Order: sequence, then structure tokens, then C-alpha cells
Amino acid sequence: MRTFREQGGVLVASPILASGGVDLPDCDSLILYDMPISKEISEQLYGRFQRFGRTSNLNVYAFVPVAAFGPVAIRTVGISELESVFAGER
Repeated sequence: MRTFREQGGVLVASPILASGGVDLPDCDSLILYDMPISKEISEQLYGRFQRFGRTSNLNVYAFVPVAAFGPVAIRTVGISELESVFAGER
């Protein structure tokens, strides 16, 4: 983690990161290959990136089921759009 924070690069991690107490305010992008299993887990995961000291926006990219957003299987979505998926609005 120290090397990542000091030098940057790519960090590959499991969603379990959300419960591990690791804060990543210096990351600028989050790529979700699987959607978190609940709204609570997604909020906890996003919280790891939205900590005090964040100096830029967080770009969230998600691989989502085709049925969730139509014919496009990969789509850039915002956190509010992801929350609507968990709420059953899409």
C-alpha cells in the first residue's frame, strides 16, 4: 500500500476491501468487475475512496448486466446511477 500511495499505478483488490479499513483517497478511478451485493456494501466501498484528503473526483466504471442498461454491457456510470440499480429502479 505504501508503494501504491507513493508511486501510484494499478491496485487490484477484492470488494472485501470495503470492510478492511483501507482508505484510498488518492485513487482516481474505480473499476467494478462485479457489482457489490448490496447497497450497504457499495456505500462502504465508495466511502473508502471518498475520505478526507481527496483532491479529485472519483471516476467509477462498472461492468453491468446487459439487462440493467440495455444493449451496452460496459458503461460508465455515476454513483447515483449505481444506487438506482440497487433500489430496483433499473
